[in-house]
Amino acid sequence: MREKRDRWLILGLLTAVEFLVFLDIAIVNIALPSMRSDLGMTEGQLAWVVTAYQLVFGGFLVLGGRASDTRGRRRVYLTGLVLFTVGSLVAALATGPLVLITARGVQGLGAAALVPTALAMMQTVFGGTPEYNRAFGIWGAMRSAGASSGVALGGILTQLAGWPSVFLINVPLCLLVLVLGWRVLPRDEPGTGRRLDAGGATLITLGMLLVVAAFGEGGGGFTWVHAGALIGGLVLLALFPMVESRVADPLVPLRLFRSRAVNGSLLASFLVGISHLALFYFLSLHLQQVAGYNALEAGLAILPVGLMVVTVATVVLPRMLDRFGPRGVLLIGLTSLTLALLYYARIPDDPNFLVDVLPGGVLVAFGIPAAFVGVTVPAMRAVQPEDSGVTSALVNTVQRLGGGVGVVVLTALGTALAGQSGAPDAPVDHDTFRIGLVGAAVVNLLALVAAALLLPRPSAPPAAGTDGDGATGETARTARTDETGGTDETGGGPADDDDHDDAATTVPAAPQTGGRP
Repeated sequence: MREKRDRWLILGLLTAVEFLVFLDIAIVNIALPSMRSDLGMTEGQLAWVVTAYQLVFGGFLVLGGRASDTRGRRRVYLTGLVLFTVGSLVAALATGPLVLITARGVQGLGAAALVPTALAMMQTVFGGTPEYNRAFGIWGAMRSAGASSGVALGGILTQLAGWPSVFLINVPLCLLVLVLGWRVLPRDEPGTGRRLDAGGATLITLGMLLVVAAFGEGGGGFTWVHAGALIGGLVLLALFPMVESRVADPLVPLRLFRSRAVNGSLLASFLVGISHLALFYFLSLHLQQVAGYNALEAGLAILPVGLMVVTVATVVLPRMLDRFGPRGVLLIGLTSLTLALLYYARIPDDPNFLVDVLPGGVLVAFGIPAAFVGVTVPAMRAVQPEDSGVTSALVNTVQRLGGGVGVVVLTALGTALAGQSGAPDAPVDHDTFRIGLVGAAVVNLLALVAAALLLPRPSAPPAAGTDGDGATGETARTARTDETGGTDETGGGPADDDDHDDAATTVPAAPQTGGRP
């Protein structure tokens, strides 16, 4: 009984911080004008308040995931939490642009350690338990609530307590988690003795930083500097697999990419990153620049989405996972998000909240947590436990990259097709807004196709005397996939990756009443 209580306490600590990490992606958006006025910031400096967090977060995720696998998850998680807390406090106390931007980078570095490590710990704590689906549903709820309520909460806090409050809100909760986490998080096993791949870490981190930097600043057009950053980043990323194939302990084991489930999760996660961030970006702009809402009104208009997300993900999503598995949940979630994007694309310049805004929010509240869980669980279930941290980091990294490039590309597309000015101060009118949302809906449809083709279908219900994979006794416990050079469930030859992605992990599935996650 105490072990079960400790599991839920650990989940509460991990998901509370997950909420803050994803909240901080969007919470500063509405506070930016106040920061500019108080700190005397230029347009370029203001853009880097947003970009510094995204750049460092996305660039160091893979290194954070690999560190959690090799240096101990509890140690890496608590270190990341200290960095995130210090960055938040310094940002709130900043008296100049340089201090604020640097503090945002420290926050991103902490987040890069926290996110993959938290997912790996959840897999360890809840793997093989009846609460597996419910735990991941709650995790999806908190992540989705943070991502969807950032703009709303940022507007409310800025209006009522000033811009420093968007950072100060993190500090007391992080300190509480730090104290409790020191006592209840699982102790680390003895070190693996493996060294971190410094060369691979440098290549992938710099490559991702340059790619995101090429698109992440926004507002100033795509210059030769941005083109140089993009080309340089792509070159470094192209060199990455060549370097990884020549080292004993690679940062990202290339065997991961033999898994159809991992590849499908990565592609779908990248596309979901584009579409869900574009939705909130264009919606918040439309409410303020077209419909005439102020910061507080825009925040309150989006707030119901975050509230509904928690209810949907904690009550509905675990049952959906039981019934349809992560692939089915992802397909349903992407369909819901596509309908929401198309619904918002047709609202008028003077919308009625109950008719034109709220119904789309219901679709978003279901679609986002379903998509987040649906792109994550297949990859996590398809790898060995020692690779769960880096796999989680890869899924999150490509989502950050999608978010970094998607809004800028869709905005440029909408501006060009609508024939509007591309100047930084030009407002986004209805046509640009509509084209951007329709473009995001097309991206969602591509994610649907990728998920349908690449993610494995749920296993058939087990026969009597077998486990969830249809294998019996010792055979099921020793089954391996071709990803690690093992044999299939009969022991007669290489396993077929297309059919056994879900069986690759040594953590058994939770007992199911229907399809398995």
